[in-house]
Amino acid sequence: MSALRTPRLIIGLLLVAAGWIALLADAIPQARADDTPFEVRITIRNHRFEPATVDEIEALYAHGTSTLAAMRFLDPRMPKRLLPRLRRLFARAGLEKEEVNILRGILARIDDLIGRGRR
Repeated sequence: MSALRTPRLIIGLLLVAAGWIALLADAIPQARADDTPFEVRITIRNHRFEPATVDEIEALYAHGTSTLAAMRFLDPRMPKRLLPRLRRLFARAGLEKEEVNILRGILARIDDLIGRGRR
């Protein structure tokens, strides 16, 4: 596989993973007052997984924008609809700290593959 195709494949996988997270977030039914088991499950989930902070998510957006621009997948002067749609996708997912770290790790690996990684 050529060096140019590898980052595209990785960013494709990143977008699939993000889509899967959003799909799962949309698939969770809304809690009702009479739905005790569901409310308990959500309460337990919230204690196990800490939500990402606004600063962590903003750092993810900045890193993603930089990496997408370096790959020439995005022209930062003309972002059109890509960046707002990615923001909405991640907002629906309700990212957790671990998920942000996973996505940042994927972006860092893409940076390495396209020659922008830390040396």
